[in-house]
Amino acid sequence: MKSKSNIRRILVLMLMSLFVIGARAQSKFHVDLDYHYYLGLYEYEKGGSYTRNEYKMGGHALTLATRYDVTPRISVGWGTGLAIYTEPTHTTMPLFATVRYKAFEKMPNIYAYADLGLGVRFKGTSLSKGPTGTIGMGYTKMLGKHFGVNFRMGYNLRHFRYIAYTISNEETGEIIYTKYNHNTRHSISFNLGLTF
Repeated sequence: MKSKSNIRRILVLMLMSLFVIGARAQSKFHVDLDYHYYLGLYEYEKGGSYTRNEYKMGGHALTLATRYDVTPRISVGWGTGLAIYTEPTHTTMPLFATVRYKAFEKMPNIYAYADLGLGVRFKGTSLSKGPTGTIGMGYTKMLGKHFGVNFRMGYNLRHFRYIAYTISNEETGEIIYTKYNHNTRHSISFNLGLTF
């Protein structure tokens, strides 16, 4: 009988300590919801390239990331999202790691950041896979204890793997063969988001 009561006490104490730890650590955990606009500068593919003068390359993305403040100046985390690059069109779902570094002690709202990840592809989808990365500077304005607005600008490099191009007979519509290409796009990324 005593052992059951001791186990209950230990469980209650563990639960209470989890709540205390959770409450104290809550200010160290952050969730970021960001909208990205990609201003495409240049895209290379085997046998050719696209420039901003020829094509109005752009793109949009919505990402969700979680971060943890390792120190008051360094924050690390991971995220995912959905990105659509335009002219030519590529759709991707990146999974990425993110790091923020507040370099200026007297200006804690300004930070440098890096996002590094990989676009994933699921069977039966037209998502493009391949590595992706962004580096840049950001500014967060906290409007409350757990609510803020986030602005970022950076350089985005995205590699799209196994993009299928089909060559077909114009008269019959029959596919003659499918060619696979790898494209690399360089963009400037402008972000607006919310931090919780």
